[in-house]
Amino acid sequence: MSALEIFREIPQTKADIKVCVKNAKEEMLSGDYNPLEIDLHLKRMEEIVKALREDKEVKSAVLTELEKYTEKTVNAYGCEITKVSRAAWQYDLCNDLELREMEEQKRVLDEKIKAKQKELQFMTTEKVVVTLDGEITTIYPASKTYTDTFSIKIL
Repeated sequence: MSALEIFREIPQTKADIKVCVKNAKEEMLSGDYNPLEIDLHLKRMEEIVKALREDKEVKSAVLTELEKYTEKTVNAYGCEITKVSRAAWQYDLCNDLELREMEEQKRVLDEKIKAKQKELQFMTTEKVVVTLDGEITTIYPASKTYTDTFSIKIL
């Protein structure tokens, strides 16, 4: 079997994808399949898709194929494809001293924020302080929330 044949077997339309997701979810939750095993298969599929879509040669081949269409928006293979040209501003060669100063101020402020957050993380009790305006206020330690999750490393 070709490495790409698997992609031709997946649902092609939004409606088909929605039905597939619904059915897959029902099967995963039915007890007939191990949800962890299925999730690991999904992770592997994500890695395959990510690697292919980020590959420069593959991107170039796709763009070359898309250039065959003269229209800005085309319908192909059951999808609507719109050609987009993105502009990205480059500021590093502008030699603007004011911009450099603002970027440095931002960097310093980001460091101060991180330091303040660390300080609040290590506080164990509330602290009463007087602000520059003379107001008395209470500062509380940062709180934590926990979410159970997991990470997957493909071997």
